Amino acid sequence: LDPFEGREEGGGGREEARRLIEEAREAPRRAALAIAGDPSLLDKLSHEGLAGLDAIARVYSLLPLDLREKARRIAEGLVVRAALGYAGRRALARAGGEPVDVDVDRTVERAAELGRSPEALSFFTARRRGRAYALVIDRSASMAGFKLVMGALAGASLAYAGDRVDDYCVLAFNTSVERLKGLRERRDVEEVVRSVLSLEARGYTDIYTALLEARRELVSHGYEPRAILVTDAEWTAGPNPLQAAPLFRQLHVVLVPSKYLGFARALAELGGGRVVLVRSIAEAPERLGELLRE
Repeated sequence: LDPFEGREEGGGGREEARRLIEEAREAPRRAALAIAGDPSLLDKLSHEGLAGLDAIARVYSLLPLDLREKARRIAEGLVVRAALGYAGRRALARAGGEPVDVDVDRTVERAAELGRSPEALSFFTARRRGRAYALVIDRSASMAGFKLVMGALAGASLAYAGDRVDDYCVLAFNTSVERLKGLRERRDVEEVVRSVLSLEARGYTDIYTALLEARRELVSHGYEPRAILVTDAEWTAGPNPLQAAPLFRQLHVVLVPSKYLGFARALAELGGGRVVLVRSIAEAPERLGELLRE
């Protein structure tokens, strides 16, 4: 289900947006040219929920530079609201679950900082359950656009996982590893999503080094090593990552459209996790949720 269901734009704008969504799926370059000719199409996509986010993700890297910032801002809001909407539905569905308390003071602080209402509320950390995840996002040259949006959505999903996740960190890698959020580091979901969407996809893919860094971060804070790797599994640099996978208690692989499904499956199996192939943004919240419920 789309958490944006019921939010509609009237008449012709909605029909125009739906045509653009279909074109982005089938001919993203043509869709990007249409948006370049009429930037207001981005605003129309902002009313289309996960389908609109999927379209923006597919055309993002093809847009002129002056439009990418607008597209990134719209995608940021859509990602946060999608993850929050899915988490809210899951919370309501959990019978006898613990309530998650809203941090009113922090929410008000953020509103003052932003000069507007934040896209999402701040929450107190749920009761400790001893489980943390490293989100490891491939930002190599083959991971532009759609694939980085998937990483941002995974980060927001971890942030709103409630009592299923005690803490999380976010690492982005090519041949080097960048820490976007550390364990025990307080960062708002919007900041984390913005950091991921602002990444430039470039360089080669050293999965082995990224996995070792993720394990080091978790173990140094006293957690069992659990990670979610978002990648197309096109390993192009560094030692064989299959050597690092068994070092994890649980290693899930979120595979964006790729021909390397077999390699991704081997990584997940050696890491005691599983691989999920995500072909569209619309299916992402549910698939990510499945991993966090295990």
